[in-house]
Amino acid sequence: DSCVGSEVYSSTVQYTSDELSQIKEFCITQHNAIECQGQYKMVLGTAWTLKSLRSLGTSYGEVVYIDATEGTNEEEQPLLALSTCTGMNKLVTILRAVLPNNQQWVYKWFCQFCIPQLLSKIFCSNAKVILTDGDTNEYEMIDAAILSIFKNATRVRCGWHIVDRGWKRNLHNVISVRRNVDQGAFLRVKTVMQCWMYSWMKRNILSEEEYKISVALFFA
Repeated sequence: DSCVGSEVYSSTVQYTSDELSQIKEFCITQHNAIECQGQYKMVLGTAWTLKSLRSLGTSYGEVVYIDATEGTNEEEQPLLALSTCTGMNKLVTILRAVLPNNQQWVYKWFCQFCIPQLLSKIFCSNAKVILTDGDTNEYEMIDAAILSIFKNATRVRCGWHIVDRGWKRNLHNVISVRRNVDQGAFLRVKTVMQCWMYSWMKRNILSEEEYKISVALFFA
């Protein structure tokens, strides 16, 4: 009942010369690391789904979430998940892939080969919105795939990655090292500020003018 795809050199994916060089360099490095002779083939990445999950994707896949997670396995390979919401507002992962790394050619393989082959071209044409995190290699390859595969889709950034991860990356360490900070008061202010930022992504902002006023007040 499972569907698996692991072909990297597919005729449906056109790699640039730089990407082909990256693939070759990665393979050589991995062969040397495990002391494997060059004539042996190597599995670079594997993607899989189930027929029941394919059916869910076809039925509810208008809004798609794509996110890569680190630290899920001993091999230290990224785990990429493609999810959608059902009619009961339940988030379901319908396609997973173990990636060799986070380079652009990997996301090109996933977007242009794995998704159409494992979830069908109907799924690709039904997709209207694709949410991603802030990984440049990831969303640039999604943008490229939108031109030829997800022709009816628009890519948007995930609000949680922008607000929560952006806060942790740019402010958390700076503020946490300061002495004499009232942690309770700080958490309350943090909650208000993050909720304020989230409001820009919701329907509370009815016009562009109201959005600009809100941003101006935020930074005042």
